[in-house]
Amino acid sequence: MFVNSCAQLVDQYQYAIIDLGALPEDALPSGLDVRRLVPELLAGDFAKMPGLVCLRSIPDQTRALLQENLESAFRGERQHLISCLLNTDDAFEMSPIVRHLTSHLILGSPQGKVFLRYYDPRVLQHLEWIFDPSQRRALFGPITHWAVCEPLLLRNIARPEIAGSRRWSVSAEQRQWLDQVGLLNETLAQVRRSQPVLKTAEAGAPEALARRILAAMAIAEKCYGLNHDQDLIAFATHAVFHGDDFHEQDVVQTLLSSLSDGENTYADAAPLIDRHLQAQRKAEPHQ
Repeated sequence: MFVNSCAQLVDQYQYAIIDLGALPEDALPSGLDVRRLVPELLAGDFAKMPGLVCLRSIPDQTRALLQENLESAFRGERQHLISCLLNTDDAFEMSPIVRHLTSHLILGSPQGKVFLRYYDPRVLQHLEWIFDPSQRRALFGPITHWAVCEPLLLRNIARPEIAGSRRWSVSAEQRQWLDQVGLLNETLAQVRRSQPVLKTAEAGAPEALARRILAAMAIAEKCYGLNHDQDLIAFATHAVFHGDDFHEQDVVQTLLSSLSDGENTYADAAPLIDRHLQAQRKAEPHQ
């Protein structure tokens, strides 16, 4: 049923964004008309920029190829050709859509301008909680619905019907969260590998889980000087499974105090710490 739903998206949506920078040059079907989204500031990175396709004007053979790709990519068998799909207000033609999407690839912040991969499903899933409703409305603009078809997951996002922010920018805290999206996703993947069925209150609340992970990383950096990616991922994973204050326990404090010699890393010791914390939790009397 879900596979059929993904295939039908090509018929149900007007436009598709393709992450051209992440695909081999020969990956796209021949004859597919792609309009590049290239901000003036990034003209030198033309090849890495995404592109917009009008799905209403593609040949039947190309449509069938895209549908077949969505089906197999949904099952995790192939790489997605389409990053996301869009529907727009009927009054808008393709050129204004291209201008809008291009202008929102560069985002302002107190730390400076940043390239925003809003079309990447791994980023888009977090924009739903990182951005406030007015910022999400500004990102949507003339777009009414946004769809992402991931392995075993179909996500539909509707445009907030409120006034959009006049300034396309984020706060310093939001920018910090955006900068950490890659690490956040790696940690989420590690958590799911370690425990595929997450037994926490955040299992059905991705925002709460993401905020816990980022808060744990902030503690690891500010309190203990951990700054390597794998150390931060291991520390945050322990916080998810063993509680936000797990690092206050003696075994963890002993390890953290020994890291200054430069010979040990938190990530290297993570399996041992995990086993100790699990054993300690099992030994605690049930209340």
